[in-house]
Amino acid sequence: MLMVKLSGFKLIVRANRFGCDTDLAREAHDILIAHLDEFREDLDRVIALWKELLAERDPDKADDAAYDLRDLRIRVEHFWLHNHHPYNVGGWRHADDAGTYRIADECDYELFGAHHWVRDLTDNELCGLRPILDQLAEETGLNIPAVVIYYRPDPGRPAARPMTPFDPDAPIPW
Repeated sequence: MLMVKLSGFKLIVRANRFGCDTDLAREAHDILIAHLDEFREDLDRVIALWKELLAERDPDKADDAAYDLRDLRIRVEHFWLHNHHPYNVGGWRHADDAGTYRIADECDYELFGAHHWVRDLTDNELCGLRPILDQLAEETGLNIPAVVIYYRPDPGRPAARPMTPFDPDAPIPW
């Protein structure tokens, strides 16, 4: 039943995306669709491993399948159901330039030392996505907060990867 609900919410989000008038709202809809797809894929893998475990006759392969099933169930419970990680639905906005935004990932080292603050996105900014997120949390237990994180990088902190400009006339170092 959960798989059917996730598919239904994906269709609702996709249909709601057509009414979006900002890039931020379209990006939030696209990322939510990607998260719903990823959650469904994890649930599909749990079901496939469960079927493999029931059908396996070799005890060693059955132990491997049981171990994989246990790991995947822990991942689904901790990553999706208990929500121990932030979803990048709102995107990152630079405090000095509110017209641009970018979606950060776990490899975005520039933001680790930045001063930041969090604000909930309004329904107008999300173009109707807020009621869908509330209904998704109510019906499936998958709580996805929609916030925007403003950041201001520390000017005294060096860039993650300092690069010297290329000089074509410089001697070759070797």
